[in-house]
Amino acid sequence: MKINKEGSKITLEIDTCDNMKNGDYNLTHHYDEDQLKLQIKNGKIDQLVIWINQTFKYNNIPLDNSVIVSAYNLFNSNKDDFIKLVEWLNKDNYD
Repeated sequence: MKINKEGSKITLEIDTCDNMKNGDYNLTHHYDEDQLKLQIKNGKIDQLVIWINQTFKYNNIPLDNSVIVSAYNLFNSNKDDFIKLVEWLNKDNYD
């Protein structure tokens, strides 16, 4: 069972109730740190894709950001391999 809250909207997903017994249930809210870490990691990969397709393409590099400068240096040192790596990270499988 999954409960999600987005603003004032609350949704409830129940996969199956076959293994649940009749009775009252108390819900305990907990925030999944692993899920948050995965969302952050995916956001960083998405940012790399934006840098490749927009920022690096037009040489519009903000020099005050050491992470983007490092990524740009790697991109320029071996563009094809860098793009392949980011594409691989962005895939939904292990190929």
